[in-house]
Amino acid sequence: MKPGNKLRFETIIGRLSLVLLTGITLLGGFVKLTLYSREVALYQGVGFTDNNILTFGVFQSLGGIFLLFPKTRYWGASISTLSFAFSTFLAITHGYIDIALTLGVVVLVGSYVTYREINGTDQVQRF
Repeated sequence: MKPGNKLRFETIIGRLSLVLLTGITLLGGFVKLTLYSREVALYQGVGFTDNNILTFGVFQSLGGIFLLFPKTRYWGASISTLSFAFSTFLAITHGYIDIALTLGVVVLVGSYVTYREINGTDQVQRF
């Protein structure tokens, strides 16, 4: 792969990762804020109250909103990754392995976006 193509490929993967993480984070926060029945059942099953779920939803929604803006993207990626890591931990400790595997993929994507933000590689490449 030519150096220019590699940079273009990394930019495309980075942008797709960012769009994916933003969408999943905003959707996850919205679902918690609306107290969707399946989400409530999952989190109440691990000991959360409605207020805990709403607080978690606000936290996750803020992460998604921060992801939308370049100046706050690092914080958004960090908050999103931490919230999904926490959900993954809860899912593992309560036997929801299928959910934990799915959330684990989101944690990996979030980690990648955070890494790109730390290293300043999220800038659009011009050729």
